[in-house]
Amino acid sequence: MASEKDIKSGADIIAEYLERNGVEYVFTLTGHTILSLYEAIRKTKIKLVAVRHEQIAAHAADGYFRASHKPGVVITHIGPGLLNATTGVATAALDSSPLIVISGDAPSVYEGAGPHQEINQVTDLSQYLVYVPFAKRAWRINHVENIERIMDRAFSIALDGRPGVSLVDVPMDIFALKTDKYGLFTAKHSLNESRFAPDRETIRKAVDFILQHEKILILAGGGVRLSEAGKEIEELSELLNAPVATTMGGKGTFPEHNERSLGFLGGWGNPYANKASLESDLIIAVGTRFGEVNSSSWIEGYTFDFSKTDLLRIDIDEKERSKDYPEDMFLQGDAKATVSEIIDELKHRSHVRSGKNSGWYSEFRKGLDGYYDDFMRCEMGSGRIKPNYVIRVLQELIDEDRSISLITDVGWSKNGIAQYFRIDDPLNFITPGGLAINSHLTPQQKWIAEQFVMFFTGPSGEKQWVSKGLALPSRTAILDSSWYKTNFPIQSFAGEQFPHAYGWNYNTTNFQATESAAHSIIVDLFAGKITPTQAYDQIINETNANLKGTSTL
Repeated sequence: MASEKDIKSGADIIAEYLERNGVEYVFTLTGHTILSLYEAIRKTKIKLVAVRHEQIAAHAADGYFRASHKPGVVITHIGPGLLNATTGVATAALDSSPLIVISGDAPSVYEGAGPHQEINQVTDLSQYLVYVPFAKRAWRINHVENIERIMDRAFSIALDGRPGVSLVDVPMDIFALKTDKYGLFTAKHSLNESRFAPDRETIRKAVDFILQHEKILILAGGGVRLSEAGKEIEELSELLNAPVATTMGGKGTFPEHNERSLGFLGGWGNPYANKASLESDLIIAVGTRFGEVNSSSWIEGYTFDFSKTDLLRIDIDEKERSKDYPEDMFLQGDAKATVSEIIDELKHRSHVRSGKNSGWYSEFRKGLDGYYDDFMRCEMGSGRIKPNYVIRVLQELIDEDRSISLITDVGWSKNGIAQYFRIDDPLNFITPGGLAINSHLTPQQKWIAEQFVMFFTGPSGEKQWVSKGLALPSRTAILDSSWYKTNFPIQSFAGEQFPHAYGWNYNTTNFQATESAAHSIIVDLFAGKITPTQAYDQIINETNANLKGTSTL
């Protein structure tokens, strides 16, 4: 029988479980339902990071994972707290970032009575159901004795297989109740702890299939980044002398200065990667969902044409099988483990590759080099600064210092940067993918290890208070287009395809342009406004001299 000393509160059990699993930070905005958990965390070494809005907390936790590959933890208050975090949590979920969301809820003894901030329009104390469309699993804890077991499952499920979000909903009184039912679930969970690959016979058949082809293209997706399989993709590319294209989520997993790199493909990708895809006779797709952006809205013959090209697909998620395109072979497994097995089998048959066509992609690589050179060959111009010039200067900075991380918002600040920057490391490029949320970047900067951070955003994404409050060294490049110009090309394109749906009316608000430099000065940040008569690299040097905090360009 446990002594009184051994009895612990639900909040203490959660806090100790988080610490035991290596959690360094939790991100939160306060509320009365989670104060007991705050007190429990105070007794650990975990740092509690308080923000001004729960969406920021979710984005920060997401960014922490993307930089460290450790799960992010978010703590929210009942009702509006959990709901405010929804956009940030869904962004993480669709990009397969593992988050543990712990939400306070109304006291269980008030169930059905209509307690303050309870969501009860359909069933009582039902706020956890809001996360059902995008969480891997959601729990509502009804008994304090179940806390440790459910926390263990939440971590395991969030990190296992294709990573995602676990929600643990805890009524306020459960945090305070005490129990001696703990200490049984002591495992430490981490990303990729359960790697698996197909059996050896399946790998042999896959290699037989690969060696029947001459024009092989490797497509590296976001799963390569999650599995940390970049080195394996490089080795496979070398063994097969096959070029590598990436999705936007996979950008940086294969060094884009490598002679076999064709950059990233898709509707916002470069034309030479798309041409190589159509010319190939086999695509080895590793860890990609073939989503709309990377598949050019699945328009046949634009990026892919699997009536002419064979497809071997590697993915850890069985649900991705034949979702958008029928595979000739589907290998379910972790990207790193599966590609490693293929490499091992190929090494036993390396002589088989002799005489195969190894130069079929050289014309595409040559065209891509010219494509980059033409874009970078741009001066300030008369009367305006061109994006080409900005990208050229920053590309030179990254080439000199590979520790710089680029984080982007959506729109051209994501698509243009991805299309024209050559990135050699996954940490050099972080962007919202699945949900493509704006104002995603600023909360993420603290958590990029010791990286120097450069942001790209538009005026609507400019939010610097987190940067200032934490005294973070970062530089923000605001691509000031004054209004949402994304509307024009989308409506133009859609108008051609679906005239009855969109017509030719370009509806938008002509927003008053924000004076971003002046705004930054208001919140006490160093700022510089770049004009056509002032060199961008001069401003960069000035902001780099201001190493104490955040700068806005």
